[in-house]
Amino acid sequence: MDKKRYFIGIDGGGTKTDVAVCDSEGNVIYRKKSSGCNPSNIGLENTVKLLQTALTEAYAGAGICQKKDETFVFIGAAGCGVGNNAAVVRGALQETAANVWVDSDIVNVIQTGLQGENGIAVIAGTGSLIAAYKDGAVFKFGGNGFLFEEGGSGFSLGRDGLIAAFNDIDGVGEKTLLTEYITQRLGKNPKDARGELCKQTPDYIGSFAALVSKAYKNGDKAAINIMQKNMESILRFVKRARQELTEEKPKAAFVGGIFKDEIYREYIADKIGKEYRLAFTQVPPVCGALRQAACLAGENVDTAFMYNVEKTVKE
Repeated sequence: MDKKRYFIGIDGGGTKTDVAVCDSEGNVIYRKKSSGCNPSNIGLENTVKLLQTALTEAYAGAGICQKKDETFVFIGAAGCGVGNNAAVVRGALQETAANVWVDSDIVNVIQTGLQGENGIAVIAGTGSLIAAYKDGAVFKFGGNGFLFEEGGSGFSLGRDGLIAAFNDIDGVGEKTLLTEYITQRLGKNPKDARGELCKQTPDYIGSFAALVSKAYKNGDKAAINIMQKNMESILRFVKRARQELTEEKPKAAFVGGIFKDEIYREYIADKIGKEYRLAFTQVPPVCGALRQAACLAGENVDTAFMYNVEKTVKE
């Protein structure tokens, strides 16, 4: 690889925007996180502004010239795979970055979890998205935004936990530990906090997913039902994505905050572990964005490059 080349990868979601810069050998020389850049949450204009700032800071922080032809940028961001969002963002950023590509954040997961191999990629953070990757083609399923997701995301888990507490208080649902846990967190009856909750961001609602996990581990029936419902939603999309593949036992890579909790990993493994080669990677998706930037620059990305990226990226 040409030592003068640099790659900038950006992984953007509803909760955070993760930016990293590496050299031609995969050594990460800059990393910074900021707030989420999903245009579905903050609007396309604000997404562009946030990314412009993030890129300018990345060039300065890494000590490289933003107009040099040897710098290549890939942005994989939630909401940018919708409509013409990617084209709009890319057009707006071309004054900031000489070589920039924009796509959905599922590409980061494909590059991190599959690394060029055909298979299925699953993101489950604040939102969720599933894709089949086959010979360079990407087939996406779900990812319709938090308002239209049936389940499988942090937002859905948190929302369902809150609903269970509301129903318990109203006497129309089963008794649940979630009522106690949510009351403790809010410092008041959850129903009295509805007005405040309605003004919160999707990632804040998603943060209540941790309480669903806590209640589940304590044998709470409502929490068990919520977890199963949400994981089954993901599995339906995985089953649909598999129809695009011909491999007998395809690889399925799972990435995102949801799968940091063993209860979700264990459920998925129990349900489909015999049908797929499962990978629950803890490698930050921004590493996949760096790999995609290098691939789009025409580099023959080898295992040494990714080894260095994963070794030198700092949380």
